[in-house]
Amino acid sequence: METFSHKQKLLLFIIFLSLFSLYNLASIGFPCDDTWIHMQTARNFARYGVLSFNVELPTYSSTSPLWSLLLGSIGYLTGLDFLWIGRILSWLCGVFAIILLSKLIRKRGDDYAMVIGLALLSGDVYFSYNMAMEMSLFLLLTASLFLVHRAEIERKRLPIASGILMALTALTRPEGIPLILLFVVHRVWRERSLKGLLALLVALLVYSPWIVYAQKTYGTIVPITIIAKSSANWPLSRIIHHRIRLIFMILRGFLIPIVISLGGIFIAYKEKRLGNAFMKRDLEIAWVLGMLAFYFLGLKEWNFSSRYTVTYGPFIAVLGAWSASVILKYLGRCSKRNVILLITIISILLLALQTAAYITRTIRRSKIDSNLDRMVAYVDKNTPDDATIEIGRIGLAGYVTDRKIIDPAGIATREGLEVRSGKISRSEFDVMMHPDYSIRAGEHEIPPQSKLIYVEDSAESAPPVYLYKHNWD
Repeated sequence: METFSHKQKLLLFIIFLSLFSLYNLASIGFPCDDTWIHMQTARNFARYGVLSFNVELPTYSSTSPLWSLLLGSIGYLTGLDFLWIGRILSWLCGVFAIILLSKLIRKRGDDYAMVIGLALLSGDVYFSYNMAMEMSLFLLLTASLFLVHRAEIERKRLPIASGILMALTALTRPEGIPLILLFVVHRVWRERSLKGLLALLVALLVYSPWIVYAQKTYGTIVPITIIAKSSANWPLSRIIHHRIRLIFMILRGFLIPIVISLGGIFIAYKEKRLGNAFMKRDLEIAWVLGMLAFYFLGLKEWNFSSRYTVTYGPFIAVLGAWSASVILKYLGRCSKRNVILLITIISILLLALQTAAYITRTIRRSKIDSNLDRMVAYVDKNTPDDATIEIGRIGLAGYVTDRKIIDPAGIATREGLEVRSGKISRSEFDVMMHPDYSIRAGEHEIPPQSKLIYVEDSAESAPPVYLYKHNWD
């Protein structure tokens, strides 16, 4: 079967890159609360040199210290708005990640695999790039690590570069920590020597300054969000329910590559090439299975949203791309023109569906954020500078106002972990922390020893936001 010319491959790449950019622009403007937490952490680093949501009582509030450090450093040097720095940096990382993934897929298959792999990446993986968060950086580092790791094994080089990339990946997302162990074990197994342990040593040397900083500044080396989520006192039925949700999320997000992979595996099995094919793709398979195990067996509570599929989605796409290539070669009746047309149509449909779903989902959310945004602006203008605000969604509030923020989720306030674990109620938390004001949205329990002083409900079809003033005398 003939391969694509350089001009055709460039054209295909431009098509996918354009679709990615259009999707990014179509869904911009609705960052989630986690985005604002990163922005606030980065701004505090630029202003005060403290990588924390709250400066007075620092907590390990950002699960991506490298991302917050990059945003804070660029913001300090340029003076630009941190949200736009995050969006631009996220888009750039996404572009380079697509380039590296194209190279990775091409090295692991052929030209057809590259085209199909890019199409399969048009689904949930693109979802995260508009969020001004760290997922695109994580994907870029992970793809780089795959390529460098393979190159070091093939050229028999010491694992210095891969060790550095392992540490940077772990500093970008918590999933990078099991990734370090996976790559080290794979290196030792493939080379049948302990030389792969040098990668672990290099990773620890690069990561160790952050361990020292975190222990000295926060008193812990574990992100507070992980502590909060793992401390949730969930019944077994709820844990099982979330694991079932994870299965359906994977099936929904990667149904096409999974089906293609099964077809390719079946054909490879019929042609007696299955063992060799799996041996060549052992790392991708191990990564997918390792991340599934991480999500299933790790934290008791984890937000199974689309952005976490970034951590293993590309490598499902790599397997799907190789399998699709096997299928096409087996059939031998598909012309290049038909393949290009089919894959382009699939990509456009996937991106159109994803964009429509995202915009539909965020229209209502934008109204809620509008109410909350107006409420926080009101608080910023009508409360004393030293006032303490208790609120559940801390990200936007912390970024808009300079008031001290405390939260019952335990992200900005360590005492909130007791609410998360079910040891105390939110009202008991208020009594313990004595905030000056409390903000509530929708149906809620009235905070103790407080009176309602303002309601923001100007956005239609959205729950109103309430402001209470406490009197602790």
